[in-house]
Amino acid sequence: MAREVAAACETTGFLPIGGHGIPEQTVQDVLEAAERFFALSPDPAIYRGYLCLAGSSLA
Repeated sequence: MAREVAAACETTGFLPIGGHGIPEQTVQDVLEAAERFFALSPDPAIYRGYLCLAGSSLA
């Protein structure tokens, strides 16, 4: 199982977790909020602590 978790994190950057007890409506609310956030133009997103990787460099 550890290899599957590592592979999910390395290839897609996240993995789904079931049986956590979080109500389905809460999960849907968070997903909708994330969609609204990432639909913002880049400038407001930066002011909220998000920096698009395509516009940054670690070097």
